[in-house]
Amino acid sequence: MAKKEKKPASIFDVAKKAGVSISTISRAMNDKDRLNPLTYEKVKRAMIELNYRKTGRSTAAQRLRTVAVVVPTILDPFFSVVLHGIDANAKTYGYNLLFFDSNNSVEIETQNVRRILNSSADGVIFVPSSNSVAGYSMLRDAGLPVVLLDRLLDVEDPSFVISNDEEGAYLATKYLLDLGHRGILYMGGIHTTSTEEARLNGYVRALRECGIPLSDDLVSECQFDSESACIVMTKILQGSRPFFSAVFAGNDLIAFGIRKVLEEIGFKVPEDISLVGYGDMPFARMISLTSVSCPALEMAKSAVSLLIQIIEKKFVSSHRTIMRPALVLRSSCRQIGAVRHPDPDRHVETPSPAFSK
Repeated sequence: MAKKEKKPASIFDVAKKAGVSISTISRAMNDKDRLNPLTYEKVKRAMIELNYRKTGRSTAAQRLRTVAVVVPTILDPFFSVVLHGIDANAKTYGYNLLFFDSNNSVEIETQNVRRILNSSADGVIFVPSSNSVAGYSMLRDAGLPVVLLDRLLDVEDPSFVISNDEEGAYLATKYLLDLGHRGILYMGGIHTTSTEEARLNGYVRALRECGIPLSDDLVSECQFDSESACIVMTKILQGSRPFFSAVFAGNDLIAFGIRKVLEEIGFKVPEDISLVGYGDMPFARMISLTSVSCPALEMAKSAVSLLIQIIEKKFVSSHRTIMRPALVLRSSCRQIGAVRHPDPDRHVETPSPAFSK
């Protein structure tokens, strides 16, 4: 009986032997300069041991082109819009999409990155859940092209597409100041993201330009969701805070939660409290919320185009895109004026009845 001829080693065999993903094997063969030298040596050793020979026929991994996307949470409508834009633009380039939700957890984010490294992804659009660079570093060390979207990290020479969040927050706060408000509560998201840091900086800059000192009692923190905003706003109304006639929310979900609490207690927007959100999500129009428009679709499409140009080596260095926000005016804010105080030598702003205790 003739001895059965041994089947030649495939790219899948090499990946298993080296303990890396198929996409890493492809980069080792086609783009080794972008691969960690230690990883490349491990792949090269596996190829030699298995007597692997690259054939002219394209493999499944080479035919399949894929972009991986990592977002903090799909429950935020901003990231739903982002994913829609990424998917639509990736299809025009002939790329498939792998989607990962980190649930605002660094631990889950790291697990997602490991899944990407064991997939056939050609590149990654990465929205970090915090300022942790662990996941990003793992991707870059593996040689994967990465484009940061919406949020920045303190890493060397990144490629990114963001909106100018500081400018957007400045526009929102300046608008409230121009309407006559001097007590402006800022309720932002968790202070471990670049977007939140930038928005807080914009709020502070507008106050300082108007000669108003920052009051720590008028800066609050919650998660980037309406439920957390409801809890924090309820505590604020039950406590003793400096007078405020307006609230600037770090995103539209926070603004929605704030409005819900105010209306349940009996306050009216904007008659009692003016309110500005951030993001200009579709529901902002439905509740007539003044909001900073963040170009989510444009950012998403730009990130896809940038990543694919990096994958296809049309960019040899990092590329950075910063888009401009705009303030969309609706009916959630009102102008306030000065009224005569019982003391004839003193003028004060007209206070909301709810906050005049």
